[in-house]
Amino acid sequence: MTSPKLSQGNVSLTLGNDTYTLKPTIGAFQQISGKHGGLAAAMNKIAMLDLEAIMDCVMAGLGPTYAGPKRRMEFAERVFAEGVSDQTGGIAAACGEYILVLMNGGKRVTRNTEDLADGAPDEGN
Repeated sequence: MTSPKLSQGNVSLTLGNDTYTLKPTIGAFQQISGKHGGLAAAMNKIAMLDLEAIMDCVMAGLGPTYAGPKRRMEFAERVFAEGVSDQTGGIAAACGEYILVLMNGGKRVTRNTEDLADGAPDEGN
């Protein structure tokens, strides 16, 4: 069995003029899942625009370089100023995408759109 390249599941997050990379790791998976009672629960909270869940996702994805309460507050202020659901749904959408990547073992979820267009049933991942 080969390991996926984790960089293939990276998710970009833009705050103001800065772009950050949320990297899928087992540590991020465990951190988010443990705090929210599973990734599905975290996804639901993100969909409800729960700032704490969004911040947990952002900070876990950024990794240990950005750890600590001071950095978290700094990012929370930036997320708040940007708005969690701006006109494009940016921050919440990026967090939702990141959770899906974590659920899929660090890989992007892909669907064969040709099969779906042909009326073939969606079999999931």
